[in-house]
Amino acid sequence: MIKKNKTLTFYKYILTLILFLNVVEAAEPKENESLILPMPNGLSMEFMPVCVNTDSGLFDWKKIKLGDPSGGFKEYPTTMALGGSFPIEKDGQKQWCYYMGKYELSRKQYASLMTLKKPLVQSEKVYPETDVSWFDALEFANKYNQWLFAHAKDKLPKFDTSYGFVRLPTEAEWEFAARGGSAVTADVFDQKTPYDSSEIQKYEWFGGATSSHYKLQPVGVLKPNPLGLHDMLGNADEMTMSLFSVEYYQGRTGGFVIKGNNYMTAKNKLRSSFRTEQPFYRSDKNGIFKPHTKKTLGFRLVISALVFPSRKIQKEMSDEWEGYRSKLGANMPAALSTSATSVQVTAGSEDAFSYLDRLKNRLKQRGIDDNEIENSLGHLDSAIRDIATIRLKAEEDSAYLWIKVADEQALFIRRETKKLPLLVSLIEMQKRVKNMEKLAKYQARKQEHMTSIKNALSSYSDSIRQINTLSSESVKKAFPKYLNFLLQHNNAEQVQLLNRIRKHFDEYQKNKRVNLKKWEKDLLFR
Repeated sequence: MIKKNKTLTFYKYILTLILFLNVVEAAEPKENESLILPMPNGLSMEFMPVCVNTDSGLFDWKKIKLGDPSGGFKEYPTTMALGGSFPIEKDGQKQWCYYMGKYELSRKQYASLMTLKKPLVQSEKVYPETDVSWFDALEFANKYNQWLFAHAKDKLPKFDTSYGFVRLPTEAEWEFAARGGSAVTADVFDQKTPYDSSEIQKYEWFGGATSSHYKLQPVGVLKPNPLGLHDMLGNADEMTMSLFSVEYYQGRTGGFVIKGNNYMTAKNKLRSSFRTEQPFYRSDKNGIFKPHTKKTLGFRLVISALVFPSRKIQKEMSDEWEGYRSKLGANMPAALSTSATSVQVTAGSEDAFSYLDRLKNRLKQRGIDDNEIENSLGHLDSAIRDIATIRLKAEEDSAYLWIKVADEQALFIRRETKKLPLLVSLIEMQKRVKNMEKLAKYQARKQEHMTSIKNALSSYSDSIRQINTLSSESVKKAFPKYLNFLLQHNNAEQVQLLNRIRKHFDEYQKNKRVNLKKWEKDLLFR
């Protein structure tokens, strides 16, 4: 009985903590966060810091998910690890960051270092440079680096002894920044764009009379994304340094990856995950192969640094390696990147059993017959199997807890939402009688309820994500176990909610993306 009471108390503590945890909204980017580097002819290029993670060591990185189910098999959600190049002070703490161009590279900037095919048309408006090849972009980056090293080396950010250098972004760097990076919540990061679909015309140029009119537009006219970056998902397509593979980082490679969309793209097609393969060369009408260019294709640059700038850093990374491999970097090969924790542990156990078998065979081959060694290996074999069994039991308990947490969160969302119509009626009544004191009171209460619902929805989505980290077997056992608990307590409302939680979990397991608006609607059944 005492144990049961302790368990219930623990559940209540977890539920209270998660239900009422405040969600920090992304702040508007501050202008003083930018890094401005000079260019020839009195021009400059502005960069924004894209911070990946707080500084917890030289192997610090962040797991991110690229892709979106709407993009088909070429954009299947895939987990990757991303790190920054420079440890910088931001928001009062040290973070690993890289820098990304605030705007698409402009025609004037390109002309300051490169020979143009056509004379530059003088204009007050600043248009992005397009119709250049991937090789042109690399050549521009090289020339700009040479110019910076000669004229403005001290203005470049540094990591240890390595001065920063400009280059094309990798696909992961580009998509992380396009989604809003660490400046947005996990729910916003999961969406197709980091803005509400009804306001996307305020942020991105797309095809049609309500936006670009199917013409290239000047840079920086519309609002920036949460990281302060302009025109990430529209206006001009953007080149990356990455080679195209169907599964991002595995399989055969082909041309280079372009990201973003352009001024010809339909509004409903805009998404951060968009990716397509572009050839390095195309043949002209005479069959002569030349570097591929495209009127909609431009680029922006990032600033990064060397990973091993000095022997000192290499020594420090060597010292941190074992700790990294045993914790943060454990069991994270590409094949296991989106698997449940238990699957990763099982794979690691299978490797261990394989190593033990090899060791036993080597001992036999060398004629070593030692009972003590043989017994020790047997105990080690049993210990590994015991760990796997204990882990599975722990996962079953965790699955039950997280399903219970999600059900309580869903109930909270449902009941709080039901209170809103009454508050709306009271607000309208006070407007009619012009009782400003009560009007302000009810409006404040309504805002409190809406904030609580929003925070609970965010926590609910976190619970669904957490359930997804557990093995399918443990989740499969936990749902009917919790259903029996609800039936024993005659809780019909939460039984109905549990059915929707299972539906949302199945959707997330398939798509690896949350859909908060749809999920909220599902929870408000009559």
